[in-house]
Amino acid sequence: MRQIKIGDVVQAFWDANVIGEVVNLGTEKHSTMLVGGTLDLAPFCEVKLKSGRIVRLKLGDVFHVN
Repeated sequence: MRQIKIGDVVQAFWDANVIGEVVNLGTEKHSTMLVGGTLDLAPFCEVKLKSGRIVRLKLGDVFHVN
């Protein structure tokens, strides 16, 4: 599988209407705390939709369109 980069066009697996260009990549801490340990960082991407709105999605929820 190709690595997602800024400028790639991606689509969400769970909603075909969520399609756009990746404008930012990063990681964030999980909001859930575990007893006896912590969770790894969760990678995300910010996608600019055709409407101009920017949404934040987990990297595992998107795939390349072209």
